[in-house]
Amino acid sequence: MKKLMLIFAILFLVIKDSQAQDSLQNIPPNSAITQKKPAPVKFSKEYYEMKSRKLKTASWILLSAGTVLGVTGIIVYNNQKEYDLSHIDEAIVSEAGAEFLIIAGGAMVVTSIPLFITAGKYKRKALEMSANLKIESRQDLYQASVSMKYYPAVGVRISF
Repeated sequence: MKKLMLIFAILFLVIKDSQAQDSLQNIPPNSAITQKKPAPVKFSKEYYEMKSRKLKTASWILLSAGTVLGVTGIIVYNNQKEYDLSHIDEAIVSEAGAEFLIIAGGAMVVTSIPLFITAGKYKRKALEMSANLKIESRQDLYQASVSMKYYPAVGVRISF
């Protein structure tokens, strides 16, 4: 019972301290990043573009590292040599290591998929938040006929 209570207490502390934070707004004031370029205004087009770029980079890293680990685990698993009963400990370690590599690689690849989706969502959000200039058409009645007139229009599009 004590072990179970200890596990729950540790999980509670870890979950509480590991909640997602906005990394773009938590830059230390004296760092080299702020001297080069200030952090973008929250919920602006640049903010969402930077967030999308960082998520896409993280997802590519996870995908490539997971693929390498998975393929390495499969190669190690397929190239295991036969052990006799006197070396059973080496066989167990070799098999467990290969299975761990396969599982860890697969988990990293699966984790990269939601990051790609979220990066795409932020990229679309950045593209939607733009000002545009276009020509709008309008039908006008002119005596006995309908004529099309074109007017310049300026629009700002913000989606939530």
